[in-house]
Amino acid sequence: MAEIPIQKIRLYQLFKQNLLEPVRQGYSQVMKDQIALHSTDYLTPYLSLWCRVENFEPALLLNDLNSRQAWRLRAFRGTVFVIPRENAADIRSASQIFLAPRLEEAKKMLQKSRLEIEQLSKKVISLIRKNGPLIAADLRKGLSIQIPNELFTVILRSLEFKEILIRANQKHLTDRLIQYDLTPTVLTDTDKDPIESLENIFFKYLKKFGPVCREDVCWWFPLPKSTVKKLYEKFREKLLAFQWKGQEYLMEKKDYQQLLSYQPKSERAPLIHFLPYEDHFPKAYHIRNWFISADTLPLVYQVRKIEHGQLRPTIWLNGEIIGRWEMNWRDKAKSATRVSIEAISSKIKTTKVITRLIEQKRSELENFVNEKLIPLMKT
Repeated sequence: MAEIPIQKIRLYQLFKQNLLEPVRQGYSQVMKDQIALHSTDYLTPYLSLWCRVENFEPALLLNDLNSRQAWRLRAFRGTVFVIPRENAADIRSASQIFLAPRLEEAKKMLQKSRLEIEQLSKKVISLIRKNGPLIAADLRKGLSIQIPNELFTVILRSLEFKEILIRANQKHLTDRLIQYDLTPTVLTDTDKDPIESLENIFFKYLKKFGPVCREDVCWWFPLPKSTVKKLYEKFREKLLAFQWKGQEYLMEKKDYQQLLSYQPKSERAPLIHFLPYEDHFPKAYHIRNWFISADTLPLVYQVRKIEHGQLRPTIWLNGEIIGRWEMNWRDKAKSATRVSIEAISSKIKTTKVITRLIEQKRSELENFVNEKLIPLMKT
């Protein structure tokens, strides 16, 4: 079997990510198909959808989050995602498996300081039932015990993992005053089997992001290799394994056939994309050498000393990361922002056409942020 050209896979992934042709019918189906949108930064899901949805209106997503048509929850790898209502039950059920090691690690850390998460859970539940949603400072005060900052952060994260706490509504798009509320029964009262839910999410991940290797699957959830092996066996008849770039990759059989038959337009202008900080697409893979070179990696990965594994906002050319963009305020009042090109790999030959298209995309993004996002950042 001849190895599939890297450019064919890159373009096919752009096609599956709605990055070749933005969707016109609204953002809801796109978010559902993507499983969940990375949201360690409040703006990331809005910018991720801007890339993929024609004339995206960010106010719709903010309204859906506040009306619980979508949820901002801790999920894969224990980080925060925006999750569509249709996927929430499966993700929350499956999280009992893939977040269990994180929760156990947190419990041991707390026990060293003689703090029991079960006792803390009861106190927090009582406080919120009595007072309604509370910010972290008020919760900490209500516990009436001295807790170091780093341990209190572990407590809050653990209570999110345990489905005790959920983040309450935002007053505006970048409202950083997090209020915690009790998780509603619509998310906790489910008869879904965690193993079945994990299988559902695994297969959705494989269809949306395949081809993937074992390291990718173990990273994304995360899961031990033994569990991934069982998932492979469960779907053996629906999957196809093949060698690519020196290791085994996996795809759904139907998706693989579509990849082989996929024919991108031969006469197409260079494809330029600006993806946001920690976009869910590049973060779906642990092995990333097929879309970013070793030379470009230092320009976008762990750029700041305080960052541990974060991927800065990226500039893409034909499905490959070639540089980094950033967003900076124009004034102290934060009334307008500027999108700037911070770095382009010296290994990339940028023609006049490519340079013009990069500037065009930069300008489009800057206009979107100033005209659509900034008005939602105000109370």
